[in-house]
Amino acid sequence: MFNASSFNGLRNPFSPIFWQRLSEMAGVVGQLQSLYSEVATVIAEKKLRQREVFFPACIGIATPAPGGKPAWTYNFSEVQATNALTATAATSPLNTAEYDFVPGGRTGVAINAAESANPTIPAPAVYGTVVSAGGPPWALAAIPFTKTTIAEVPVGTIVFMRTALTTNSTDVRYEFWAPNPVYPACETPV
Repeated sequence: MFNASSFNGLRNPFSPIFWQRLSEMAGVVGQLQSLYSEVATVIAEKKLRQREVFFPACIGIATPAPGGKPAWTYNFSEVQATNALTATAATSPLNTAEYDFVPGGRTGVAINAAESANPTIPAPAVYGTVVSAGGPPWALAAIPFTKTTIAEVPVGTIVFMRTALTTNSTDVRYEFWAPNPVYPACETPV
């Protein structure tokens, strides 16, 4: 078997043993070359998995989903807690002002996984509640709450974003879970 000491003591490049060792070495190099793409893929997947953790992100402008579905796609930017915060336990929830945008951080378009199950027209619904077709805004269809609307997650909301590999395992999809606001929160029956 070829190993690091295979050429020890072999000084004559014309000897059959030298050529046999050289041939074995070429075989090992060939095997390594064939494994290179597999190793590169494993390394890339490992790096991606390391980034598959949740990370804080600030929600940006939302765009309504096509086809009458009560859902949006959301622009986002990665954020981190400000350096001004102490290492002690938090006594209250952080607010948007206590986060900084990460220079060179992840940005893109994400989906709110909580909206994924919302069906499209002719019977659109949000969280199982029927809403009017033709939104946004999506108004509840139940009387007396027809003036109550479901809206997109507001700009500036801090969420925990997750990276998810798509089925071909090379593209990354970003997703988060957040409830949609309801306006007005309490409505007097009409």
